[in-house]
Amino acid sequence: MVIFVIIHQLMFASWGYKGQFHEELEILSVKVTLYGGIGYFFLAWGMLNTLYLFTLGQTEQPLKGIIYAIVINITIGFILSRFVSFEYSVVGMLAGALFFMFYTLKHIFGFFKKLDYHYYASF
Repeated sequence: MVIFVIIHQLMFASWGYKGQFHEELEILSVKVTLYGGIGYFFLAWGMLNTLYLFTLGQTEQPLKGIIYAIVINITIGFILSRFVSFEYSVVGMLAGALFFMFYTLKHIFGFFKKLDYHYYASF
């Protein structure tokens, strides 16, 4: 939340972008920044899920999730940037980050559903 406030101030405050470069940001730049910020939020959440799964000894599924997310990011980002407009490549990053977060979250919940088995198997 603190980072959101700082970025918002840098974009819209009189001492921010406008004060330094003497021009306002275009609506398109604000839109791309918003989508990118949301995408990075979900990417960070997915990375925390990955760290948690690594801590639990589950390394295979997060790595598969990273590979799938990269493929989704490149595919959607490339298609949208070539056939719609360049700024829509950020949608690929957002889609890949969302997939990565939900994929790792699904495997965390799956691990906890079998927690008694994993606890028993660890001894």
